[in-house]
Amino acid sequence: MQAEKTGKVALLWDESFLWGIMAHRALKKTGIPFDLITAREIARGDLDHYEVLFVPGGWAGDKSRSLGEEGRKMIDHFVRCGGRFVGFCGGAGLALDVEEGLSLVPVRRMPTKERIPNFSGKIRVSPSDLKHPLWQGMSAPHFFCAWWPGQFLLDREKVGRVRIVARYEEPGPDFYVADLKVEDLVTGSQDWETWEELYGIRMNPERLRGEPAMLEGACGAGKVFLSYLHLDTPDDPEGLRALHNLFTRWAFVRGERGGRKESGLQDAEWVRVRQDALELLDALEKAGEELIALGRRNYLWFWRKPYLLQWRRGVRGMEYGIVLIMVRELRRRFYRLRSSARMLQVPIGENWPEGLDTVRMLGEEFFALGKRLLLLERFALNRGVQLHHLRTDDPEIGRLREVLFSSSKRFGGLFKEFLDRLDGLLLMAMRSER
Repeated sequence: MQAEKTGKVALLWDESFLWGIMAHRALKKTGIPFDLITAREIARGDLDHYEVLFVPGGWAGDKSRSLGEEGRKMIDHFVRCGGRFVGFCGGAGLALDVEEGLSLVPVRRMPTKERIPNFSGKIRVSPSDLKHPLWQGMSAPHFFCAWWPGQFLLDREKVGRVRIVARYEEPGPDFYVADLKVEDLVTGSQDWETWEELYGIRMNPERLRGEPAMLEGACGAGKVFLSYLHLDTPDDPEGLRALHNLFTRWAFVRGERGGRKESGLQDAEWVRVRQDALELLDALEKAGEELIALGRRNYLWFWRKPYLLQWRRGVRGMEYGIVLIMVRELRRRFYRLRSSARMLQVPIGENWPEGLDTVRMLGEEFFALGKRLLLLERFALNRGVQLHHLRTDDPEIGRLREVLFSSSKRFGGLFKEFLDRLDGLLLMAMRSER
């Protein structure tokens, strides 16, 4: 797929992790030219060189905190002066009128108790206006991927200020709510009320029907497109077609905001990718694969896609899968730099050998404690204990969870520290390949 003329696109990297990798792959597949941009670069004014800001999935609150007050002001100014904001899932949540949100549109996030808080897979949507640029050249039925999103809550008094692009309809054959495949429950004539009582959350996918899945709105002279569906799922042809339309037709800005700027590290030096770095990534990948294999043997998860785990309710699965995918992506790019004799761009003043030692230490501890926690959780499930990923009466499970992930819904603990280190290396590797 080759891109037509498009505005200058900046992809916000901070706090995206797996979702940033997915977005990066999707843009590459559609042929849309883009630059990676960081929250720090946004805060110093680098959005002046772009016409479109694309914010992929991840925790919206973490993205907001990484931007800081100055970065949030810069995005607000960028959009109100004519820029385009595209946000998917967590990126959509960043734009909402919520605490730590940018309030680019008068839309809130539906409270957890009122929505289906954990659904994933393909779901059919119905266009609200077939003349919208997103639908050009596309044929019904329209199925797109959702990966554990939130839901929009539109204010009835302000609904005229936003335009619904698509609404949810029925789920596809690979649609899950929590760890239950909807198709299985339909086949087995299981009632949703019993499962909702057992899980303590809303689960019936009929509750989604008619709810907004994608919307757009005006913000000053700019435009905002928000989707809780992942049009950037890199192996979904229909999603990529819609993504291509979005950036080449909807997000195209006539006129210039300045030349494209190759954003990147300032005050950096170029170093060779060392053999010990490759050996470290080899070891981390092996440790990650062993942990995932342990979880599979103990019926805690399976691969939905080569880059997405489906985990059993009561344990954490997304976090372990994200770590392995990050390690694999980093390893692939480091090997490519080494084989092509390219150098790695490293900030001046950063102790490169010491940084590798820190990654090694964090990785060894994370995988060792993760294996122990998973086995304890498996034993608890065998005893008939109903686990919740944030609550437990088992003191050892609670202690390990606190160390590994913290007690928050957000990413935290050793996991977040390890992930941030991997993420910084991956950003350097991506930029070094240009």
